[in-house]
Amino acid sequence: MDKAFARDNAILQARLALGGRYCAVDTETTGLKMPEVIQVACVTSDGKDFNHLLCPSIPIEPGATETHHITMDMVAGEHVINDLWPQLSRFVKAYPIVGYNVTYDILAINNSLHNHDIASPVSTKDVFDVMLCYADFYGELNPSTGSFKWQKLDEALEQTNIGVPVGHHDAMVDVRSTIALLRYISNQRTTWEWAIHLVYELPEFTPELIAAIERITYGRFV
Repeated sequence: MDKAFARDNAILQARLALGGRYCAVDTETTGLKMPEVIQVACVTSDGKDFNHLLCPSIPIEPGATETHHITMDMVAGEHVINDLWPQLSRFVKAYPIVGYNVTYDILAINNSLHNHDIASPVSTKDVFDVMLCYADFYGELNPSTGSFKWQKLDEALEQTNIGVPVGHHDAMVDVRSTIALLRYISNQRTTWEWAIHLVYELPEFTPELIAAIERITYGRFV
């Protein structure tokens, strides 16, 4: 697998994702066994946000509480998803979805909907998974599969020097971290952008010639 090509493609895909409408989503859940949502956070490209705790129909696994520190007592008095679905659906159904390992978040949302008798699952059609994008960008090969290794969100934040924020594993904190990571990827230079940058330093390249090259290059690739 060509690391340079994968990295360049990840950068371009991140720019495309950020350049359109999107809803960044993250959840905290009851655990790994047919999870339900106990916190869901959304931030849209046009500045709307949604952040609520939810009371699930199944217990929270102890291992999950160790990660996100949310207990059954904390959510016992919160709304069930039926109460908030009219609001939440305006986020997760009206925008293309962006998230880190976002297929898991959609699974948890859909499990919650199913368990509370709401027949309106969230589609995975227009989904951009930042975890997969970052795996291509970072380029650490998994020897057993030959593909690029998935990184945890906190690992990605450390590797890019964004840093893991206080409150990591809170859904809203992780949503904003995911957006920050996506912006970081999109702001990097591709291989051909680096080549153009180096060529620009040659004395023969006048501002007029540089402008002409940029019109051709960016019109073709971006």
